[in-house]
Amino acid sequence: MDGMKESGKKLRAAFFGGAFDPPHRGHLAAARAALDSGRSDCVWLVPAWAPPHRDGRAMAPYEERLAMLRALAAAEPRFTVSDFERECGLEPSYTFCEMAELERRFPEYRWQLLIGGDSLAALHEWHRGRELAARWEVLTYPRPGSAIDEASLRRNWPAELAAKLAAGVLDGEKYEISSTDIRRRLANGEKTVTVIPEAAADHLRRRGLYSARKDGERKA
Repeated sequence: MDGMKESGKKLRAAFFGGAFDPPHRGHLAAARAALDSGRSDCVWLVPAWAPPHRDGRAMAPYEERLAMLRALAAAEPRFTVSDFERECGLEPSYTFCEMAELERRFPEYRWQLLIGGDSLAALHEWHRGRELAARWEVLTYPRPGSAIDEASLRRNWPAELAAKLAAGVLDGEKYEISSTDIRRRLANGEKTVTVIPEAAADHLRRRGLYSARKDGERKA
């Protein structure tokens, strides 16, 4: 990376936002896929502070989600866990506005957006979604068994943007994991070590997170 700075090239930073409620191996796999693809030099994992679409659900406290995410990402030096959403105070925190603010505050990076396949399916409905896709590179980590191709994207996107979004689909090991299922399992007293790395699992156990919640109180 130092060589890239010296040559005047900007580091490619993938912004990966979400509730991370709780963070799990699927999130790690998506971030690593962006790095392993050679398209990103680092990944910023940013927990949601004031998401625009909460559907009335109560998330775990922000500080707890931030701490779990830091524990999850501690072993990967190319991950940055950032308090950016809370720090910049955008309410609601629309992704387009966050990306524009990141670009303004950190011009030394060439910013990208990292999302999951389910988010790509709804991206055309996002706040200023078409501008977002046109302005920044969008990298997508698809779910197992899901097919994302240019033809399907053309149903909601003009040809040029459909091609751009299709080109951003990543390869790599896929995990069929949902935070909703993890919370249900934790509420039932089940083990989750296979889906939540031990460092993050240890934190949520010590703090008693999710164990007293009912799955019906939340949605992923």
